[in-house]
Amino acid sequence: MKKMKALGAALLAALLCFSLAACGGSGDLTATEATTYVQGLLDRTFLGQFNEDYMDLVGTSKETMEEYYRDGLVTEAERFIYYYDLVDVDDDLKQEIVDFYEQLYKSSKYEVAPAAKLSTGGFACEVTVYSIDLAGAMDDPTEELYNSIFGQYTNEEIQAMSDEDYAQLEVQWREGVVDLAYDALPNITNSETATYITVQVKLDEEDDMWSLVDTDFDAVDSAIIAY
Repeated sequence: MKKMKALGAALLAALLCFSLAACGGSGDLTATEATTYVQGLLDRTFLGQFNEDYMDLVGTSKETMEEYYRDGLVTEAERFIYYYDLVDVDDDLKQEIVDFYEQLYKSSKYEVAPAAKLSTGGFACEVTVYSIDLAGAMDDPTEELYNSIFGQYTNEEIQAMSDEDYAQLEVQWREGVVDLAYDALPNITNSETATYITVQVKLDEEDDMWSLVDTDFDAVDSAIIAY
């Protein structure tokens, strides 16, 4: 493409959630375990921290947790590539973006309140998120970069370019955006305004499994980083 996608686009689908084996019905899950599940899931997804109680609860290993964490970073890197309309990204540059998100996610700031049992079944708890302000650090520099690379040409001049000449502009753009991300990293802060999200852990009676409601996880995932 020859035009950057608009900044401020919504995040794509959330990362995969783990489920809890019900082992005989809703009475087997306590509010404390529901809190452990939500805290552990968020810590695994965003911080790369693998709580022993969480791993015992979902019946998985640290190696599996590490695999899902890495997959999540790759997913976020692909969002970044889509969001900034980077084309022909090779494996080395993609890995740089993955590494950037591993560092960025260390700034994730959220709090999980104790879960409470619902009268309708299942559990609910409030997650307080202080978003990582990536947009505040990246919007102006990326706009300036875009204008310095593409803004010096008219649409007619761009259309008249050879594929090779235009490809060189794309190289400058994709490498420049990644460089800007790393330059901004030390100065990226968390919002002082909290976002409050109520999440629910529900039992799927058909599968006899507990899990976090997908749309609730989406809401937390979208709030962690402000694009």
